[in-house]
Amino acid sequence: MCARFLLAEMPGVCAVPIGYDLGGPIATLTGRPFGMVADRADRLGAAETDRPVSSEIPTSRPRGAGLWFRLRNHAVSRSQPARGGQAQSQTSASGPAAQYRHVGAGNAPTIVVYHSLSTAKNRMTDQLGVTTDPEVFRRHVKYFARNFDIVGPDDLIRGSLPRKPLLITFDDVYRTVLDVGGPILREVDAPSLFFINPDSIVTQTVPIDNLLSLAVSHLGGAEVSRLIGLNERCPVSVQALISDHISQMSSAQTSDLKAALCTRFGLDEREIRGSCKLFLDAPDLRRLTDYGIRVGNHSMSHSFFRSLTEADLDSEIRLSRDLLEQMSGQSVTSLSIPYGSECDATDAALEAARSSGHRAIFLVHGRSNALRPAADVFYRISPRNAQPLLLPLSLRVLPHLRTAWYKLR
Repeated sequence: MCARFLLAEMPGVCAVPIGYDLGGPIATLTGRPFGMVADRADRLGAAETDRPVSSEIPTSRPRGAGLWFRLRNHAVSRSQPARGGQAQSQTSASGPAAQYRHVGAGNAPTIVVYHSLSTAKNRMTDQLGVTTDPEVFRRHVKYFARNFDIVGPDDLIRGSLPRKPLLITFDDVYRTVLDVGGPILREVDAPSLFFINPDSIVTQTVPIDNLLSLAVSHLGGAEVSRLIGLNERCPVSVQALISDHISQMSSAQTSDLKAALCTRFGLDEREIRGSCKLFLDAPDLRRLTDYGIRVGNHSMSHSFFRSLTEADLDSEIRLSRDLLEQMSGQSVTSLSIPYGSECDATDAALEAARSSGHRAIFLVHGRSNALRPAADVFYRISPRNAQPLLLPLSLRVLPHLRTAWYKLR
């Protein structure tokens, strides 16, 4: 009965993309869908990433096999070797964040991450699965206030944590964090941390993920795949395009793709950004302190670190931090690695972050922070639109199960 209830809460057991985690507790036991094709999963660090990544999951199974069939498929997929390539070559064999050990003393913090807070349909986000209903977010925040000790980033960095510490974070440049999230957080006097990409603000441009969402909604996946130069058999969802193709592009290639998409729309990137009213502008960053929101670094342009040179990393990490400090008037000491995957926590990226003054580095993966690869690296959980009834399972039980799974694999 209990298992049946949990499965009933899942938004599609056989087709749950990474990042849609807490609506389906069983499907995200490991932080990724059961049966995901091994090479794609390994390229992404088997992550519960901060944006949904598509999966290829067998939809047929022996009658009555249920969960164990999916567990078996998951184990089989893990035993298959990855194709390798650039993403693998830039990290150690086990991944830079795969060496688990107890870090520090005290209570392990629970860290949650959100993105956009809205009920409105928007083609710039509809294909990404990063939007939380504001009323759901309000219920989450009230649950956090009742059941946890909400802390700020400085508490986390100092290690001066209460018995049940929880940190609320946001990623990307969505203005609803300020307009909607800020007032909700102020209702319970909760601090938070907002990781921002300054490039979109300074240049008034649109992140590639949002452009792809708009393009697929407007043109269709097949046409967007054609513009990228893919054959018709390739995946055409935004999640698949990001995980399989954008992740392998250089900064110059991504810029060329954005230009091609805008040409296809017949609009300038700045026109698209200005008309959607979706993103923060420079003056907004100074208002964040009104709601106790600290600014963090989410890289200059939200690129996959795995495909960047050291010069690119310097721009994406150090220069981004400098810009954010200038625009916000705040000290920026935390970095959220774009897409939240261990594959992008390369040795070069970690060195660039630490040497430029970042004292806390955030991934996603939905694992417990009781076991971490380093004292300054933290895992986060993406609640999205989880019902409050499921939050105890999502925040307390599943992270420990995911950590145990990866220790044993």
